[in-house]
Amino acid sequence: MTQNTHTTLIFFQFEGFWSRYMAISIMGFSKVIRPKGKGMLVGKLLGTGSGLGFSRKPNWGQYAHFAIWENEDRAKEYFSSSALIRRLTKWSQKQVVLEMQPYQSRGIWDGKNPYPQIPTSAEMEGSVAILTRAKLKTKNILDFWKHVEPVNTSLANSKGRLFSAGLGEWPFSHPITFSLWEDISAAKEFAYSQPFHAAAIKGARDGSWFKEDMFVRFGVKKFKQ
Repeated sequence: MTQNTHTTLIFFQFEGFWSRYMAISIMGFSKVIRPKGKGMLVGKLLGTGSGLGFSRKPNWGQYAHFAIWENEDRAKEYFSSSALIRRLTKWSQKQVVLEMQPYQSRGIWDGKNPYPQIPTSAEMEGSVAILTRAKLKTKNILDFWKHVEPVNTSLANSKGRLFSAGLGEWPFSHPITFSLWEDISAAKEFAYSQPFHAAAIKGARDGSWFKEDMFVRFGVKKFKQ
């Protein structure tokens, strides 16, 4: 059976004091008892940054649930029965839901390749989602964050961007980016126009920037906001 393909990412958005208070409480408790379900190969609860991408300021009104599944049926079972998902849905005013199929992946997350059966190089048509995750070397953290703001500004004006967010397990040292594009051409046009991206790619390849890093492209099966 092919594993490590079906991937879900849900952004829960909260408005008002009590909704945000409950979200913080749920997230704090769930950091101790991590997401788990039958057929869930990877489960992460993630905070997000303010704005469209990376930010030094956390977004207290948005949190994300990321998971990789043995298959789509296991995901459906979990989302229909999970007490954690019920609580987050109850207190959130909006959810942005993505179901995705990876078609290109390279790198590792927590010392493992979460998509071992996916090729390192491939192309496909249609809308594309891109996730990057890195574990920064301590000496590079400050330099990394110096370059963040120009990228965020460019994101706001990027043609073909449908959705984007900066996420993090540990925001300053383990940054994650997620972006959704109309097609791969729009995603590449943005990426190649950024000098910082070129430096980050070089740093990933020669090992000078990151302790570990991961890059994944997904075909989008569902996008609801």
